Amino acid sequence: MRVLIIHNEEEYYAGAERMLNHFAAGLGTAGVDATVLAVAGSRTFNELADLTDPRPIPGNQKFSPAGLARQFVAVCREIPPHVPTVIHGWSARDWELTSLVGRLTGSGTLGTLHDHPAADFISRSRQTLMRRAATLGLDRIACVSHAVRHACVRHRYPADKLVTIHNGLPEQTPPGRRNNTRLKLGFLGAYSHRKGLDVLFQIIARYADTATTDWELHLAG
Repeated sequence: MRVLIIHNEEEYYAGAERMLNHFAAGLGTAGVDATVLAVAGSRTFNELADLTDPRPIPGNQKFSPAGLARQFVAVCREIPPHVPTVIHGWSARDWELTSLVGRLTGSGTLGTLHDHPAADFISRSRQTLMRRAATLGLDRIACVSHAVRHACVRHRYPADKLVTIHNGLPEQTPPGRRNNTRLKLGFLGAYSHRKGLDVLFQIIARYADTATTDWELHLAG
């Protein structure tokens, strides 16, 4: 089976793009016949080039049917004849292309959702397009947390297509154990309101009033 991972983001670079780098770095040792397709010249493409052999596709940042058609042709060139293929739309912006290729070529389709499906930075038209692609064009939607999956159910995504697959990180050697009983709490992510830092601080404030052991909170982002 061949896997084509599509990511057509060309302007922004955030957590989803960083996770794609980690994912691509592991493809070489996973024994999977996988190729990543990204917009030529984008930061994502350039960084992937240091990890794997990405294939270029045209950009379509300002969505247009003509741009989608050009991308469709580029992706179809990477689908070998008579080989079962899965098209993986790495983020929600890739779902319409993934759905179109899957429906017209008979390939399996998977989309990953990294954010809340109705986040305030996602336009209403994009939210509608995401939901339609999830309903009509994708075989499965991988949510990066249970919270994202529950939000999808609340926003009328087909529940039978939703699965939770947490983001992974490169294997690290854990630090040596320390002989203390202090509870350590941590946050790793962007310092932005949409990551729920205000909720974290509310929880910590309540915990501080009731905690019976020493504790510390570490923030990194």
